[in-house]
Amino acid sequence: RRRVVSWIDEKTLWISDETRPLVTAASVLPLSILHDPLGQEGLTYLTTQMLTRGAGDYDRAALHEELDLLGAQLHVSTSRNGTTVSGDVLSRNLDAYQELVATVLTKPRFDAEEFAKLKRQTLAEIEQIRDHDDALGSRFFIRELFQDHPYGRPSMGTEASLGQIELSHVVDWYERYLGGETLIHAGCGDLSAERMSAFIAGTVGQLEPAQVPTVEIPVARPIGGNHVTLVDKPGRSQTQVFMGQPTLQATHPDYIPLMVGNTIFGGTFTARLSHEIREKRGWSYGVSSSVAADRHVGSFTMRFYPANDQTVPAIRLADAMYQSFVSAGVSIVELEAAKRYLIQSHPLSIETPERELYHRMNLRLLGRDDAWLDGFTERISSVTLEGIGNALRRHLD
Repeated sequence: RRRVVSWIDEKTLWISDETRPLVTAASVLPLSILHDPLGQEGLTYLTTQMLTRGAGDYDRAALHEELDLLGAQLHVSTSRNGTTVSGDVLSRNLDAYQELVATVLTKPRFDAEEFAKLKRQTLAEIEQIRDHDDALGSRFFIRELFQDHPYGRPSMGTEASLGQIELSHVVDWYERYLGGETLIHAGCGDLSAERMSAFIAGTVGQLEPAQVPTVEIPVARPIGGNHVTLVDKPGRSQTQVFMGQPTLQATHPDYIPLMVGNTIFGGTFTARLSHEIREKRGWSYGVSSSVAADRHVGSFTMRFYPANDQTVPAIRLADAMYQSFVSAGVSIVELEAAKRYLIQSHPLSIETPERELYHRMNLRLLGRDDAWLDGFTERISSVTLEGIGNALRRHLD
């Protein structure tokens, strides 16, 4: 049976696939980590995490036991794009699952003991970052990359900000802002469009209206010159290196040529960076570059982790390669190979209905439309050497 993809309305995606007795459903609410008050970073994270720690007649253990009995999973998470309520369930148990999701969203217990436990666990996760060099390096890199921009704020908060958040703040945050006009709904699997609409009405549709405040996201401030941040970790034999800069947003027309260019420079195991630093010199087992783009701003990052005595030579080489990449562009042979790779690997991103569902959801949240996915092969095929060169010079410095 052929997979059917359609939009029931402007913000409701339905993918019908009756080959498995499983339903996946997801809705995105507008409240995001970008709404956290200054000094209370982590408030939205704690609020959304508390929803699945007891609701209605269920304490935390009973809630998760009920999900297991239904053959279901339920996740509530928050990001820069909003709060996502998502999960899977055996299609024969969809009615019971709908009632359970509605209970989680509308009747959270906000148990004081569970809240204290969640804060302890969150603080422990933040503390563990200090012991994981890659995570610690990433945290400092993002902070320095975006500085006072909203994207530089930690989603889980800090030790200081979590200390300012009480259970009363979480309850108030939930009552004031967890609701409003949902950004997007998506469902796939063994369900009809009518049943999906009923599921939406019976779950997120039960939330009270909320006036979620608008957050103004400025353009990331350009970084002048080279800024070096050193995080001293005695006793380490390797250095975690992050190099990069803010760059274009997801909807910019130069994104595709920049992405293709990055595939050549550091996007695969056979790319330039990997060949020179990993294969030829053996300085770092992992080496790559990436272009990450959000609805408002993006970033370009080079990443590798050489031994201490090879760190400076590796940085110098990566910087020289970067300068050449931006100024000279790529060759026609590299371009054709990158196009083949991207086009041939693209089907994997939508291999299952669930992958396609989340892929299309994310496109909409980034401000892209379905043409981005449906016309991906044509977009990649049309990229030229001139287009890549122009994108590199416009957006990489």
